[in-house]
Amino acid sequence: MLPDDFAHGTMAAAWSPDGMRIVTFGCDGIGRLWDADTGELLGTFPTATSPMFARWSPSGSRFLIGCCPGVDVWDAATLQKVEAFPAEDPNTTGAWSPDGRAIAIGYASGDLRIYPAWQSLEELIAYAKAHCVLRELTPEERTRYGLRAM
Repeated sequence: MLPDDFAHGTMAAAWSPDGMRIVTFGCDGIGRLWDADTGELLGTFPTATSPMFARWSPSGSRFLIGCCPGVDVWDAATLQKVEAFPAEDPNTTGAWSPDGRAIAIGYASGDLRIYPAWQSLEELIAYAKAHCVLRELTPEERTRYGLRAM
């Protein structure tokens, strides 16, 4: 059994696909990643104070946190937020595609939007090169935006 995370008012929890980790979110605005076998706290990270749901990607490398004001994507290894999908609607929900390459976000208004889920920074850069970027970034621009030199 995990340590008493319920003292923090756990609002959402989800098992990783391999059953080795559990992510929880509490009213205190802290997300927690646990080792499911030992109950060891693997890390914490800041979240919104009103999490609605948690969903792991099929690969177990990322998870979604649904909360007002939107849906956030977190990297499970670094516990860093990697994407944010804002929403004004507190009744937003989200789900991964079976292959983990897309995220569907549904809104109480009835809208459903599907977004690509980049698997790596390199994949995002390749997509941008193919669809958006008109020129290569200079080394200075790459440094400014935290990108590796090419």
